[in-house]
Amino acid sequence: KNLRKIIKQNGIDVLINVDAILTLYSIPSLFGIKCINICWEQFNIKANLGLKSRDVSRLLAMLCCEKCIVLTRGDKKAWLRKKICNSSKIKVIYNPSSYPILDNEKKRNEQIVLAVGRLTKQKGFDLLLRAWGGITKKEGWRLKIVGGGEELNSLKELAEQLNIHDSVIFESPTSDIVSHYKNADIFCLSSRFEGIGLVLLEAQSFGLPSLSFNCDYGPAEILNNNNGYLIPCFDIAQYSEKLSKLMQDSNLRTKMSCNAKAQAKLFTVERFTDSWLCVLDEVLL
Repeated sequence: KNLRKIIKQNGIDVLINVDAILTLYSIPSLFGIKCINICWEQFNIKANLGLKSRDVSRLLAMLCCEKCIVLTRGDKKAWLRKKICNSSKIKVIYNPSSYPILDNEKKRNEQIVLAVGRLTKQKGFDLLLRAWGGITKKEGWRLKIVGGGEELNSLKELAEQLNIHDSVIFESPTSDIVSHYKNADIFCLSSRFEGIGLVLLEAQSFGLPSLSFNCDYGPAEILNNNNGYLIPCFDIAQYSEKLSKLMQDSNLRTKMSCNAKAQAKLFTVERFTDSWLCVLDEVLL
């Protein structure tokens, strides 16, 4: 009721739902009002976070919204498999890295493998620790995990069990994540699923050769074997092998670093803005 009142009083032309579940409120609120409704989904279609209403909201969005914006091509294909709307209704707009692409400043060779994220089952840090444990020749390299969450203690226990605690650093969440990216040499994502993998995008901006499991959805649209390695889900042995290869080959890291910065140009704020302006032009014309 309040939403409907605000829309009418302010003469709003376009309403963007930043999460499909909000369409449960916007669709009835817009009944009989000349206002364009856009759904901007922030989650992988396979993740409903325990809410059946989220699944329902996506179906309603496909039926009732003018456009549905998703984060990846993989998600678009999954939405289209529902066979509720045509391809033109669903648009892919990649979330951007909020960081500018790093220039060619000299990097500190700290031999740091970086991972960033919430310490939850979804993020798969247990898989990363097992992959790290499978590398026999670390030669001074350390794995730094930056983040907090409910699995912190269990991950520390796993590091002890795997006898890798001396080479694993757990860092608390920080507002100065930039310094961690700048001082790292390699970036690792180990998620079981993703919306797109924003930290993987950010790593490209800092020129970090990266590894990720080929989880749904996002990593396959960021990594291309020129800027890192895409590992079959959830092949820990291959993850260990590819990570070890990067650790041992500085020339390969340098080459992939340049390619990562080139790839980052696909995920800038400017491209993101242009994509949204195109969508708005399309619905308003």
